[in-house]
Amino acid sequence: MIEENILGLCINGMIDPTMTGLEEKHFSSYPNKQVWAVIQSLVTRKITPDVINVTEELPNDPTWHPYISSMSRDAVGSYAADSHIKKIKLKWRVRALKDIGSEITNSENHDINHFIKMLMNLNTTEKKYSHTFAEMGDDALQEVERVIEGESKPISTGLADIDKIMGGLHNSDLVIVAARSAMGKTAFLLNMVAANNDRPLLFSTEQSRIQAGFRFFSIYGNVPNHKIRTGDLDNEDFGRMSQAIPRMQDSNGIIYDKSGPFMSEIEAVAREHYHKNGITAIYLDYLQRIKHENPALPPHQAIGDIAMRLKELARELDIPVVALAQVSRKVEARDDKRPQMGDIKDSGTIQQGLIIEYEKVDWWLIDNENSV
Repeated sequence: MIEENILGLCINGMIDPTMTGLEEKHFSSYPNKQVWAVIQSLVTRKITPDVINVTEELPNDPTWHPYISSMSRDAVGSYAADSHIKKIKLKWRVRALKDIGSEITNSENHDINHFIKMLMNLNTTEKKYSHTFAEMGDDALQEVERVIEGESKPISTGLADIDKIMGGLHNSDLVIVAARSAMGKTAFLLNMVAANNDRPLLFSTEQSRIQAGFRFFSIYGNVPNHKIRTGDLDNEDFGRMSQAIPRMQDSNGIIYDKSGPFMSEIEAVAREHYHKNGITAIYLDYLQRIKHENPALPPHQAIGDIAMRLKELARELDIPVVALAQVSRKVEARDDKRPQMGDIKDSGTIQQGLIIEYEKVDWWLIDNENSV
């Protein structure tokens, strides 16, 4: 009844089909799916979806005209359209949830991440993506006001000069930090994590949690890392290191230290901790150590797809994602050893987000076209 009412309101021109956020999948019966598909097709071609036009677009069946006419005749309550649309979507979510449960019960697919992703996707279906420029301007202005009033703050990188250029880390950003080997990029990333004292998530694919813990003792306690690794600590060093522990605990950070995880694991773990713990940023060490699910893909395509999915993850969760990347050794053969974006190892189709290519002394910010 609700579905037919919404279809009737669209046919009568009382609501705009493009602003409902409805899709063919949201309707429960096959006839209603067909009617909605026809309405969408007509609107796309800038044809009014009235009774005659809709009926003519449907298969040649004499039962369609009375069905469409009854929708138009009985449609009432455009003022309640929003609540009816929400009910249609809610009922679809319940059906989709039951379908996933049935698939889990009957499927021989043991990839739990596949089902987790399906369930998580149900939480993002209500997000609106179509906006007028007026709405865009109002929302942007509200965000500026929140920044001015201190209600919205970017996450610091831990380096004042970089924060001054970038403005810190912003929600939905993907930042790739690229450097040659032995340039200290892992130390740089861990310093970024330490600067975020509000629920960071660190994917450490190269170092175990113990090794990373040593690094954080060094960062928070200002104790040389080699002293911690060798145990060559005097009382003052040990005292400073002990003071680092409460700071680590207060950050409520999370580390995932599996070596060489698949990208699907990265997505599943990030979604889990976002919904469970409210993580505010993701840090990843490093890009080329993430495995693609398709081993047949050439490395440049695999890295390109992984980078694209990291950007999609940043937008989906609306938090910044920072990933380290290895620079190819071919840069060593050049007279000018300043790295360029094309030097990122297996970079291929990486075109997502901001690229920071860095050495120990000099910094270059590259935005795919312009360098600063």
